[in-house]
Amino acid sequence: MKLQGALFLSLCMLSAGAVANDAVLEKIRENKRMVIGYPAEALPFSYQLGAGEPVGYSIDLCRRIASEVKKNLKLDELALSFKPLSFKDRIRAVSSGAVDLECGSTTNTLERQKQVDFSVSTFAASIKVVSRVGEKLDTLKQLNGRSVVIVDGTTVGEVVKQLEQREGWSLKKVHAKNLTEGFKLLVENKADSLVFDEVVVAPLMASAAEPARYQFLQDVLVVEHLALIMPKHNPALKRTVDTTLTGLMASGEAKTLYAKWFDAPIVTKTLNLNVPFSAQMEQMFSTPTDQPGNAL
Repeated sequence: MKLQGALFLSLCMLSAGAVANDAVLEKIRENKRMVIGYPAEALPFSYQLGAGEPVGYSIDLCRRIASEVKKNLKLDELALSFKPLSFKDRIRAVSSGAVDLECGSTTNTLERQKQVDFSVSTFAASIKVVSRVGEKLDTLKQLNGRSVVIVDGTTVGEVVKQLEQREGWSLKKVHAKNLTEGFKLLVENKADSLVFDEVVVAPLMASAAEPARYQFLQDVLVVEHLALIMPKHNPALKRTVDTTLTGLMASGEAKTLYAKWFDAPIVTKTLNLNVPFSAQMEQMFSTPTDQPGNAL
């Protein structure tokens, strides 16, 4: 495993024992409680089943991190408090310290790095266009002049803006407060298309009343690096998070968790996303980085 740049230096400091607890870790030590934020509609990264605690790929990763925090702080017990967040509110909840760690599907961007710290990347997300079948929107070129749903609080708005600038197009934007509302706009013919993370929107398509009515356009607009986020200026917490994740990647446990959530039946064992471990994920795990991905 090869670590990149500043991340390598950070982890070297940890191994040299040059780490003192910072504000978030001290709060966790004092309260014996860690507050984990998560978006409840980001299946399979984080989602809610009934009244129980959230589950998902990112939730499993954060449980491993919490165990490491408990061990490092030498706590006899550590309670986990899960706080549901909207896509729009997650950055503010982390930057304000309302949550200690956010465990969902947050895209790493340079702009967001000004507000929060990102862990090493945990997923390579393909952003695609969803359209209705049979409405002459089968290729990306046919999107010009059509309407597209923008889910507030996500990077979709910027992706669509870059697409317009690159192609010289003009698209009609229809805003939605969350993904459920955004997909409903597509279902009810109130928008021609929806741009979102392929893996996250696929379950909504599969569980729709008429799944065959919806399709992904072939083009990938951008591959984004998703990661966990935490309050800035807490280097000891970040090093604990990154050390835990890189350890899981090196041991193969992270790949096992990936297979559990992306390539096996989930949601009461009735839905299988069938997303095999890709070459992009292989590279991400073999060369961990906390930097954004590159647009295609």
